[in-house]
Amino acid sequence: MTSNKVELIQFASDAAFAVDGEMRIIGWNSGAEELLGYTAAETLGQRCGRILRATLPTGEPLCSTSCEGRACFAIGRKWSVAACRLLHKNGHTILAGISTLVVPPGNRNKDRDATAALIFLRNVQDREIAQVPEMPMRIFTLGQFALSGAGAGLNVEGWKRKQAVVVLKCLVSQLNRPVHRERLIEWMWPNVEPQRGWQRLKVTISFLRSKLRAGGGMAGAIETIGQSYLLRRDGIWLDSEAFSSLVTTGWDHLKKDNQQEALARFEEAEGLYRGDYFEDEPYAEWCAGERERLREIYLELLAGLTTCYAKNGQFM
Repeated sequence: MTSNKVELIQFASDAAFAVDGEMRIIGWNSGAEELLGYTAAETLGQRCGRILRATLPTGEPLCSTSCEGRACFAIGRKWSVAACRLLHKNGHTILAGISTLVVPPGNRNKDRDATAALIFLRNVQDREIAQVPEMPMRIFTLGQFALSGAGAGLNVEGWKRKQAVVVLKCLVSQLNRPVHRERLIEWMWPNVEPQRGWQRLKVTISFLRSKLRAGGGMAGAIETIGQSYLLRRDGIWLDSEAFSSLVTTGWDHLKKDNQQEALARFEEAEGLYRGDYFEDEPYAEWCAGERERLREIYLELLAGLTTCYAKNGQFM
């Protein structure tokens, strides 16, 4: 019976997948692979939140420890989302709607991996999303760099001025701290004479500000303070900060013997860690220290997961 339910998604015209009661993926169709870039082999057995990494248009995380979908599936209630943002495997953001077919609890097999729901994803257009208040720009630094705002991903790879992306990364690495222009020039153009470097930086900052505004970023996200630039903390959601916070909270729960809460935080944090901090800048000195710090936190995360799995009798 369970296998028949899972097989239904293969006949769906939309991207679709199946989950069990623990929100682990037990079926994944070709439409989902095309939409999000993950193969079935990469998703099966994973919690769906680790794959979707969904957020609402207002910026709040949809895939979190307080997942509304899981609560609905537990009691057999349908669940849907008119529009949200999903993160493609390569880092760009996709606007999508979610609908579900929920199996009533009494009709589920007794197996641990019994199908709880079939989840369908469809692309939506910008015009289908209602106007929302100014929202935080979402910046993804763990793994491939990505940026999203106003309910959609920004195609930073397509920016005409490639150095604007690197300047943004530098400012992100010093979030809410002023970075002197001489330091930025030294990082960006180490062999250029100061006046020429200053002219390049002014043009680059102007271009960057215009791109952030066009992408729905908060007005004045980059402030000029004397001869320094600062990326404001308000109006920014940063994956590395969320990751660190989740690991800390997980250990707090573990010390209080709240194993399930700890495991939920650790698994959510693991989903955020898609790779090293600014992995596409492997030799840049401006991010080396933070990269090592986050690697240490990742090791703490793995230790926490191992402890939780061992206490629950789950051995990988």
